[in-house]
Amino acid sequence: MIQNDDGTIICEREEILNNKIKVLENPFLLSEYQFHVLIENKDTQVDDYASKIFFIGIGVGLQLVVILSFVCYYQLVHKKEMVDSTLSQLDKNQFGLLLLCMIIAIVLKLIGQFVKSERKKLISKIKSHFKK
Repeated sequence: MIQNDDGTIICEREEILNNKIKVLENPFLLSEYQFHVLIENKDTQVDDYASKIFFIGIGVGLQLVVILSFVCYYQLVHKKEMVDSTLSQLDKNQFGLLLLCMIIAIVLKLIGQFVKSERKKLISKIKSHFKK
């Protein structure tokens, strides 16, 4: 085994195959409770609300996309009466609702970044352990 100046170690094939090499690393001991915090807990309730509102906005946006695609299709086929009836289904408030949902979701997500949860504390503890 040869150690270079940059800290890398060169091993011979026999040393690797004969299990003569051991890598020592300080382990992070994780209790069952901490494991459940990592796996089952969400970050914060604020993040959960942000996700729900974001997906409501996605639903509104998909509805708008469908209506606008019908308008484009009927415009190409030159059926003026079909365009007018499809546009009548388009509620102007839907654009506002879409924008409102996205703004609220972004604001809640930003607030969620600053709210500490048990899961976030545990993740930062694990990160700091392995940085040492």
